[in-house]
Amino acid sequence: MGGNHDTSQNWNWLFHQLEQKESIINGISDALMLMDAKTHQILDVNQAFLSLYQVRRDQVIGKTCYEITHQVSKPCSGIFTDEPCPLKDTESTGKILNSEYIHRDRNGNILYFEIIIYPLKDAKGEVTYVLHLSREISERRRAEEALKAKVMQAEHLASLGQIVAEIIHEIK
Repeated sequence: MGGNHDTSQNWNWLFHQLEQKESIINGISDALMLMDAKTHQILDVNQAFLSLYQVRRDQVIGKTCYEITHQVSKPCSGIFTDEPCPLKDTESTGKILNSEYIHRDRNGNILYFEIIIYPLKDAKGEVTYVLHLSREISERRRAEEALKAKVMQAEHLASLGQIVAEIIHEIK
């Protein structure tokens, strides 16, 4: 009789731990993916990821990251930029990677992300899984680009003003 009570307590404890894990993972506001490092297959995602990409969990689990985040059927190295796939970099170096990267939404619109990829290693030190956190920075990136364009335009106008001033000086 005591054995059944202990088993019941153990199950309750286990369910409580799983609920806590899920609560913590879904409490993270950045989009999170747990992936197989070799195949790039998505093993788990959090609620922020599902909301960002407007997908259900069953549409994501088992798919590759490039199918979901880039809407392409092959690894993403060099698709949108000259930069290699950051996932491959983390897999090969075993180091945490922090960079900006381009993804696409379901409608093909370009989205800019700040990503951090954590390597998860086995007992031999081999990277077997990766934890991929991403934060959309499209609005910030577009604001920076608009500011750069205004600065360039101001510099161009200043240069033009300098030339006009020199021409007027020569005429006098």
